[in-house]
Amino acid sequence: MKQAVAYAFGGVCDATLTAKDAAGVIAAADYADALMNRYICQNGAIRDDLLSRKQLRAWVDGVDPLTDERRGRDLESPVADLVLDATVNAPKSFSIAALLDPELNTAYEDLQDRLRDRIIHLWQQDLNARRGAGGLIREDLARVEVVELKHERSRSLDPHKHRHLWLNVKVQGQDGRWSNLDTRVALRFQNVVNAEGDLAARTDPAWIRALAAKGFTLNTDGEIEQLAHLVRPLSKRSAQIETNRAKRLEWWRTQHPGE
Repeated sequence: MKQAVAYAFGGVCDATLTAKDAAGVIAAADYADALMNRYICQNGAIRDDLLSRKQLRAWVDGVDPLTDERRGRDLESPVADLVLDATVNAPKSFSIAALLDPELNTAYEDLQDRLRDRIIHLWQQDLNARRGAGGLIREDLARVEVVELKHERSRSLDPHKHRHLWLNVKVQGQDGRWSNLDTRVALRFQNVVNAEGDLAARTDPAWIRALAAKGFTLNTDGEIEQLAHLVRPLSKRSAQIETNRAKRLEWWRTQHPGE
C-alpha cells in the first residue's frame, strides 16, 4: 500500500488499503520488535519463520528473503498488487470477553490460529497462477506464503482483536516455477474466507466449550449473549453511524413532512 499500515500500540489499524509496495508495508513491523511471522504452505504442510524489516521489504518486492533470489518476473505496473490483505474478524463481544478473562483470551487466540491455518490451506489448494500471453495458462499451486499481523484494536482504538493475513502474489506452481497469483480469483475467493471465519466463530467446538466454561453462550447474531449489551458502547464507529443516521432521518422528515 502506498500509505503505511500505521498500526502501533497507540496507532491506527487501516484494514481498508491493499499493499502496493514495500515502502508502504514496512511500517507494520514497527510494533512487533521488527520481526514478522511468515507462514509457508507447501503441498498442504505449513511451517513458519520470522522476517526482519529488511527481509519483509524483500519478500514484498518478490525476492526470497533468505537467498535474495528473484521469484519470477518483476511486476512493473504501478498498480500491480504485491500483497493481498485478508482480515480475520469476529464479533466484537469476543474481543470484550478476551479483555475480561485471560483464559478466554488464550482460547480466542487459539481460535484465530486455527482459522489462519485453515485459510492458508484453502489458498494453496484452491487458488492458481496465470502465465503466458494474456494469462492464458492456468497453474495449480504448490506453495504460498503469508505474513500475519496481529492487532488488538480497531482504527478507532476500540477493543477489536483481529488478524491481517498478507498473501504474497508470488506463488510457486506445481511445476516448481514461481509466477504471479491470479488476483481476480483470489479477490472473489475472499467470500469463502469470510464465510469460514463466520462459521468458525459460531461453531468451533473448542471455542464454544471455552465460552460455556465461563457461563457464556452465543445469540442468534453470533455475539456472546451476556456481553452483547457492551458492543455498542465500546464501538465509536457504531456511535458515528447512529449519529449520521439520526441526522439523515431528520433531514428527510423536514423535506417530506407528514410522510
